[in-house]
Amino acid sequence: MSKKHIFLIEDDKQLSELICLFLKQKNFECTCFYDIKGVHSYSNKQPPDLILCDIMLPDGNGYELFSELKSRYLCPILFLTALDSSEAQIKGLELGAHDYLVKPIIPEVLHAKIINQLNFYQQTTQPTRPTVTDFEINHELLMINYRGNSLGVNFDEFQILSILVNSDQAPVSREHMFSEVLKREYDGLDRAIDLKISRLRKKLQSQGVTQFDIKTIRGKGYALRMEKQ
Repeated sequence: MSKKHIFLIEDDKQLSELICLFLKQKNFECTCFYDIKGVHSYSNKQPPDLILCDIMLPDGNGYELFSELKSRYLCPILFLTALDSSEAQIKGLELGAHDYLVKPIIPEVLHAKIINQLNFYQQTTQPTRPTVTDFEINHELLMINYRGNSLGVNFDEFQILSILVNSDQAPVSREHMFSEVLKREYDGLDRAIDLKISRLRKKLQSQGVTQFDIKTIRGKGYALRMEKQ
């Protein structure tokens, strides 16, 4: 079984290194970020299984980053911060954080909370979570079925969905979409693909499709995100 991958977003480098060392000793993979810019520049395709996020960061705050993390990654997100006021904790939980942990925290308690969240998330998502294997793509008829139901899409939309399905939820760049769908290079300003994807989202919503969505990933492009049902 592969190791679970944890993102640690913490600007205190000494503390971050200590937490990562502890997590690695507990058989986790750990990627450290010291600011929001670092999160945005992350290029490795390995997504996190859980995120620990500080609130007070040098180039912003974790509250603002949370919504982006939530839309980009399908995993538990826990705040780990020195902000211990009831107002701060309530705000974090109301945003949708899976837990709010106040520093300093005993390492073994942190480990127990991580294990608890990973186990709970796996139990509540795995049995019903759709995957890209639920799609059937017929290139001859230019048809896409999702769980046996045909999706009413035009030629360009068929191409867009096919590319996203084949990427297996990894982000697909705007440049690649332009090359494959529009057969031209992206000039940095053209929003033709954005418009087509926006129309495709609305078309899928009008057909009652709620099991998956096309997300715009900042600095990366677009990705298919499967939603829990």
